[in-house]
Amino acid sequence: MCQINPHRCKVRVKSSVESVVSFNPDLVIIPDYVGPDVIQKLTGFWFTSVCLVVPRSIKESEELILNLGDLVNATDKSKALVEDMDAKVESIKKSTSRFTPQKICCLYDRDRFDWGNWVRL
Repeated sequence: MCQINPHRCKVRVKSSVESVVSFNPDLVIIPDYVGPDVIQKLTGFWFTSVCLVVPRSIKESEELILNLGDLVNATDKSKALVEDMDAKVESIKKSTSRFTPQKICCLYDRDRFDWGNWVRL
């Protein structure tokens, strides 16, 4: 099945408990935005199910990668990936340090949320 790129998957899974169970998984990773009823249903089967918080920062992404690495016995690979990410972030910081930071705001019309005006402050 697919490792990273969902466009390479040969099978699309309908989002239901039954469809997940039909694959006879060893491990099910559930994002935290899934309803609590689904999470509760998925924890009652033979497979390991883990609910993970969707990351909202680079630090949280790195923590998630390390946790997933521990979960699937790929600790060394997950540590290497996090180290690579840290190196890339530092490289970006270094190459952009000559720019002056600017505050930018997007103002939305309260009746229409599909567009906005970007404004420098």
